[in-house]
Parts: sequence; structure tokens; C-alpha cells
Amino acid sequence: MGGKRISTKTKLKVLELLKQGFRSRYIANHLHMHRSTVKRLEYLFDGGDESWVYETYCHRYKAMSEAAKRKIVRRVLSLEITKAEACTKYKISNNVLNLWIRNYNNHGITTLKKGRPAKRGCNDGRGKEEDEGARKGERRAEAGRRLLEDILPHLRGKRDGSSKKNVLQAVAEGQRLGIPAERSLKEVGIASSTYYYWLSHKDLKKEEDEALAADIREVQEDNYWAYGALRMTEALRQSGRYESINHKRVERVMREYKLNAKVRRRHYPKNYYRTMKDNGPELPANVLDRDFSADGPHQKFVTDITYLPTEEGWCYMAAIKDLYNNEIVARKVSRNQTLELVIDVVKQLRNRVGSLRGCLLHSDMGWTYTNARYVKFLKELGIVQSISRKGNCWDNACMENFFGHMKSETIYQRGRNNRGYKFNEIRKIAYDYVTWYNE
Repeated sequence: MGGKRISTKTKLKVLELLKQGFRSRYIANHLHMHRSTVKRLEYLFDGGDESWVYETYCHRYKAMSEAAKRKIVRRVLSLEITKAEACTKYKISNNVLNLWIRNYNNHGITTLKKGRPAKRGCNDGRGKEEDEGARKGERRAEAGRRLLEDILPHLRGKRDGSSKKNVLQAVAEGQRLGIPAERSLKEVGIASSTYYYWLSHKDLKKEEDEALAADIREVQEDNYWAYGALRMTEALRQSGRYESINHKRVERVMREYKLNAKVRRRHYPKNYYRTMKDNGPELPANVLDRDFSADGPHQKFVTDITYLPTEEGWCYMAAIKDLYNNEIVARKVSRNQTLELVIDVVKQLRNRVGSLRGCLLHSDMGWTYTNARYVKFLKELGIVQSISRKGNCWDNACMENFFGHMKSETIYQRGRNNRGYKFNEIRKIAYDYVTWYNE
């Protein structure tokens, strides 16, 4: 179906399959569609947009008038809106917008007619040079007029975080086009002394940002690249070197020097897991029922097992979290996924807390947690057992979330499929992370 218009009936089929949890590869093969088309619809669906089902595709390159395109380009060039805002508002791609801007800067129009340009002037080389020189002069004059009428007046009176950079760039561009700096500054409304002060301190600002970036990198490396802008700002203030630093500056430096937290991406769309069946009579019920709040300590616990890669194969980590303060109260790493692994973790919890009678312990439907011996062991301790429903990971989201962050911020730093760890190394990494997480 590549190159053909997609019918509403086909779009409805795609939407139905996406809601059932199928992804682009399966849908493309099942409906005999091009995968790139399905991936575009999948991207919109993951973002919560379903308007594409009944919307007719509009080719903006042909449908919009030259005046409308020129208006969009001028708003972007005058910094009235950003490129991203223009693409979202007018539903055009970034490549198309860049093409319009490039044509407008070079030729004064956004859309060039296709085909070979008509010959102008005489056929000798001198005539061609004169024509080209005249066109360059026209483009230069048009760029200068646009700078004076559109860009510089828009910068008047602005004092936001990017005003200095924009003014310096605009005045430098004006000088390149033959416009004196004094005339540009008069249009902006800035004194010459202010401009030359900004110009002389331009490199000093960059040096300060580089020093700040080095300190931010050090904090990120010490904290598993888990800090966002607000948390990083607080850490810098506590260090004593930046007592009054603003979180907006920290956010800008982290973005420019690529020092943001390494956040896990979502692998499946929202509402991917839709199975909501209750557990059968032979299994404990979902007593927790996604109520992850607790009024006091040692009331509600969640537990799970995760896989950790090593050179010798998989090893396994079991842990228990207290929902009162999200503290990991028991953990163990083992070479084998055995019943003793989960029982030993519960024994650790008993040794630390004391009596467990009446408390709630929630887990998924893994074989270790549904084993008759494990169920009997919990009953002997007086623990109320709760088990997630089949195919529904959200019932144990707190524990799944902890393991996901732990692996993303530690072992996946070397790459998702890297197995270059010894067993003792991976155990030390896991235990150190739990200590750092709790404290």
C-alpha cells in the first residue's frame, strides 16, 4: 500500500490492532501495508492522538498559498515562534519548514518552481556574471530590509535568557550585510556600552558554563545519571560552590552539554496490558488492588525477582519494598532462581522487622510465589498474601519500576545486551545501588 491513500476502514483496523497491543511489524504484515506508514500511525497512537483515523491527509506544500508560507517563515525568523511550535501549529514537517526558510533567505520566496530556470541576458560570460551580481545584490538588500523591519524590532525590550545571544547574532548579521552596528542597536533599543560589554564577556560566559558542566558531570557519575534539573540544582547548592544557582541555568547547561538523566523509554504504549481477569480460586486474590499507599511502616510490602546478565549466564535478584517509605528492606542475589531465594528474602524481612503477622506481601504470579511450600510458609508467619492478576504488570508496578531504574542506571550504562560482568561484580553493583537508593 506504499504511495496509496489509506482508507478509513483500513485506519480503523490499524487502530483496533494497536489497542490490542500489536506493533508495527505485525500490523504491516497482517494488513499488507508499508511498515513506515504503520510506524507513523503507531507514533501518533502512542502519543494519545487518534484524530488521524478520520482526518484526510493535507499536502501542505501544495495546499498553502505563498503568502501563508511567507507569513509562517517571517514569524519563525523574527523569533515570534520556534520551529517546533510552527511545525505543530501548522502541521508541517521540519524538513519542509527548513526548505521554505532556505528559499526565502536565498530567493525571497518560499516555493521555487520546478524545472530549469529561464535564460536571462546575453549568452556571454560577462552577462551571466552581471545577472548573478544583480541577483546577489537584490538578495542582500532584501535580507537587510527583513533584518531591520522584522527581526530587530522584535528583539526590542526583551531581557529573557536568550536575548543577549540573539542581539549579538542579529547585530553581527547586520554588519555582514553592511548595516552599521549603531543603526541595529537603535532598532533594538540597547545602548552601545551594553552591547560592547556583552560582546567582551561572551567567552567568559562560555567558560563559566563549561566549569558548571564539569561539576554536573561529576554529580551524575556519582549518582548513576539519575538526577534531573531540579535535583541537580539542589545537589549543587548543597556542595557549597553554587549557593544561589538557578534551576533554569542548570537545565540549559545539562541540555547543551548532553548531561541529562538517562531516562528509560517506554517499550509499550499506554494501556498495552488490558487483561483484567481475577485470579482463580486456587490462587490468592489481588488483595493490594493497586493501592500503593500505607499509613505506617511494615503494613504493605511488594516483592519480585529480576534477571541480571553476567558472563556465566543469568543471575537473579529478589527484593522486598516497604510501601510506606519505598525502602528496600530485604534483598538477595543468587546464581539460581530457586524457592529458597524468595524464602530467604522473607526470612531477612522477619529478622529485621520481627513479627509479620497481619502485614500484606504482594507479588506477581511467578512460579516461586504460587508454590505450595511458599504459600504455606507465609501462612505460618501470619502474612496476608496478595498476587497480581494474569498478564497485568501494573498490579506490581512499584517493584517493577524499582528494578527498571536500577538496571537502567547501573548495568545498562555499558549497553543493554552487555554481559561483561562477573557474578561478584553484578552482586556488588546491585547491593551498592540498594544502599544508595535507600539513603
